[in-house]
Amino acid sequence: MNPSTPSQSLASAGGTALAEEVSSIRRVVGGAVESDVFPGAVVVVRRGGQSRTLAVGRADLATGDPMTAADRFQIASLTKSMVAAVALKLVAQGRLSLSDTVEKWEPALLPRGAEITVADLLGQTSGLPDYTPIVTAHYVSGQTSTAPKALVGVVANRPLMFSPGSQSFYSNTNYVVLGMILQKVSHEPLATLLQHRLFGPLGLRSASLAETRTRTPPLAHGYDHGRDVTNPELTWLWAAGGVVSNVGDVARFFDALLSGQVVHGALLDRMLTMRRETNHNLPYSGYGLGVGAIQTNCGPAYGATGDILGFHTYALTAQNGSRSVVIAENASLSVAVNDQLSTVINDALC
Repeated sequence: MNPSTPSQSLASAGGTALAEEVSSIRRVVGGAVESDVFPGAVVVVRRGGQSRTLAVGRADLATGDPMTAADRFQIASLTKSMVAAVALKLVAQGRLSLSDTVEKWEPALLPRGAEITVADLLGQTSGLPDYTPIVTAHYVSGQTSTAPKALVGVVANRPLMFSPGSQSFYSNTNYVVLGMILQKVSHEPLATLLQHRLFGPLGLRSASLAETRTRTPPLAHGYDHGRDVTNPELTWLWAAGGVVSNVGDVARFFDALLSGQVVHGALLDRMLTMRRETNHNLPYSGYGLGVGAIQTNCGPAYGATGDILGFHTYALTAQNGSRSVVIAENASLSVAVNDQLSTVINDALC
C-alpha cells in the first residue's frame, strides 16, 4: 500500500450487521488520521456476542509501518484495573483483606500507614499525594530505572491531602504501594503475579508488566507533536501504569472482568460501587476499586482510561454490559484527540 495513505484493516469476529454499524467509527478514525490528529489507532468494538477490530494509520512514522491489530501500546493507567483484579483475587482467597493496612504489610513505609487500608489504595481514597507530577520530567526521558520504594519515597513524608477514607483523589502513588503489598502477600514479583493470575489464565499473550519496553515489532510508537516519545523505561510507572498490551487483549481482559469471570459476587459489586471522583482533572464521574465510571450520551460506562506522553487509551463497557469499546491511539492527549475519541466511544456504546 502507498505509505502516504493511511492503512485500514478490518478483522472480523462477527457478521455483516456489525460491520455496517462500525462504519461510522471507521470514518471518524480515518478522518482523524488524515487530519493528523493522531498517526494511528486500533479500535475493538463489541456488541452482544460479535466484535470487530479496526486498525488505521501508522504505527511508526519513521518506517511507515502500518498500524495492525497486533501492535502493542503502552496502556498506562488501564494497568490499575489489572492490578486491582489480582488484588481482589487474593482477597477472595483470604490471603488479603480490604481492611488490611499499609503498616501491616509494609511497616514504616508511610508515616500514617496504619490509617490507610487496601480499600483506600484501590479506591483512591488514601489521601496520598501523586508522585508522578514530581518525577515525570526526570523519568520520562527513559534513562533511569527506579525501584517502587523510591517512587513512594518521593511523597512519603509529605502531608496527606485528607484523612484516609474521607475523600477521593486519583494518585498513582496508591497503586505503587498496592503493588508492593501484593508482592509481599504472594511472595512473587508483581510482573510474575500478573502473568500467573491474570494474563496466562485469560490468554492475554501480548500483555506484560515490563521494566523496559522492547522495541521489537509489533509495536506502536508514541508521538508528541510529531516527535517519537516511545519510552523504553517503564519502572517509574510500574503498578500504576507499566503494562504493555495490544488492544485485543485489553478488550478480552475488560470483558472478562466486567462479566464476572475474574472476580464475582460481592467483590465485583464492591469494585463497581462508584464514589464521586473529586479530582476534576480526570474524566471519571466516579471511581470504584480500580474501575471508573465515565458519562456517555447514553449514560455511564464502566472501565478505565490511560494517558501518557505519546499514547491515550479508553476501555469502556455500557452499564448493561451489552456493548464495549477499546480504543488506543499513538499521540499525546489534546482537545482534538479527546473530541475524536469521545465520538468513537459514543458511536460504539450508544
